[in-house]
Amino acid sequence: MKLKPTIKPFGEKALLLEWEEVISEKMHHHIMGVIDLIWHALGEEVLEIVPAFHSLTVFIKPHTDVSTFTNKIKKVIDSKREKSPSKKILITIPVCYEAPFSMDIEELAHKKNISVSEVIRLHTEPIYFVHFLGFFPGFPYLGGLSERLYFPRKIEPRTFISKGSVGIGGNQTGIYTTNSPGGWNIIGKSPLTFFDSTKNSPALLRAGSYIKFEKIGQEQFREIESQIHLGNYELKKEELDD
Repeated sequence: MKLKPTIKPFGEKALLLEWEEVISEKMHHHIMGVIDLIWHALGEEVLEIVPAFHSLTVFIKPHTDVSTFTNKIKKVIDSKREKSPSKKILITIPVCYEAPFSMDIEELAHKKNISVSEVIRLHTEPIYFVHFLGFFPGFPYLGGLSERLYFPRKIEPRTFISKGSVGIGGNQTGIYTTNSPGGWNIIGKSPLTFFDSTKNSPALLRAGSYIKFEKIGQEQFREIESQIHLGNYELKKEELDD
């Protein structure tokens, strides 16, 4: 895997850094390291940095010269040394895969020629990696979905998907963090709050997190909702072995 990006202008006041089209944890950690270096070395000239699976966009301040800044970024990247990632923490996300939370699970199972219970097994079995957040506030882009569950997005998106809904779109699974329209196939719902603008850290998850989905029933769903409302729900976390 090549860890040196191509760098090109992106509009008048931004640069696009693109790496080899590889989606992996190694690529994620490398890009996060580059972001830290840019902020540390060139932060006074940067407005915002937006990462993706194998690229990042650096938006620079109006007074900054793009050509000069490009040369600076190249030097920063050339100076980068790889370091070991921090310890891995696994977060368990409870999900109810029952009606009325699983609007599309039966259709998905039918089209895949498998049972609903097999869909749930395949969805709860992997450990997923959060590559980055985007699309909606706090929305996690996850790597790790079983290929047997790859399923295209809906041709006609729904006008309303409730927050906490868990869906599959193409080769990804994700969690709707806010009430919104959406075209993913909804297979369940989590009672957790994934984005709260009143908190110092609004997003429940962060880039670099590891998560695992856990099947729960409707009674347990309501219990967790009640615990969250009372402020005494504890998120399940454990350290992963390397």
